[in-house]
Amino acid sequence: MSTYDAGGELWSQTIVSLVLLADKAGWTDNDLKRLWTAYDLAIELFSGRCRGSGRPFICHLVGTSALALRYGGSKDEVIAALLHAAYPQGDFGTAINGFNHKKSTEMELAVGHKVERLLNLYSTTDAGNWLLEMMQRQPKSISEEERSVIFIRLVNELEDAFDLTVYPPDRARIVRRAISTALRAANHFSLDDVAAGLQEIEHMNESTRFEAETSFVRRFESYTVIPRSAMRRPSVRLRSRLRRASARLRSRLRRIVFERR
Repeated sequence: MSTYDAGGELWSQTIVSLVLLADKAGWTDNDLKRLWTAYDLAIELFSGRCRGSGRPFICHLVGTSALALRYGGSKDEVIAALLHAAYPQGDFGTAINGFNHKKSTEMELAVGHKVERLLNLYSTTDAGNWLLEMMQRQPKSISEEERSVIFIRLVNELEDAFDLTVYPPDRARIVRRAISTALRAANHFSLDDVAAGLQEIEHMNESTRFEAETSFVRRFESYTVIPRSAMRRPSVRLRSRLRRASARLRSRLRRIVFERR
């Protein structure tokens, strides 16, 4: 199955396109309502958030969800894919990222227990190492939830590869390594269509690679752009400074870890 949709376009990046695809796939009105609810929560949690490439984070979330839909994911998997980064990167109104009970309760009320469970498990797994561990286990020992998270992780890596050509070299190497691991996992778990998509975008990026010194290269990590009107509030300015300082520290630590590997 091609990475490209009819007409030569890449997978969906907007909720309108995603909803139309879900409707075409036979989703009921209640199913589509759940999808819209997940999207409404996503745009709250990722307001002003951008990928390191400069692409709005919500486009990545919708794109991951669209790929989950394309490759036969269940409705819960498609909706979880739309919110997959909620716990580690979503802004729930606190300065602390990660899972906690209050966030879990809000998420469960919005999208249901099954989706929240997938998001919880997703947030507690390290992508590359966790996939390698899953491939070492006996197939029968892998739970249904774990299989769903494997699937969501694979389509996330595929969607993330969309930005590969404009990442700095060290970030690009991490993404390429993630694609390689995801491709092995897709083949191991017989997700042939996902494997074909990973292979295709890998080849596409190899043929359109930019050099580090070009103006195309963007940032290493995701970042948040605070609206100017909101920046007039002292508490928002302070939170923004703390967030930037925290992001710089995380970036330095990740680079140190990467260099030691």
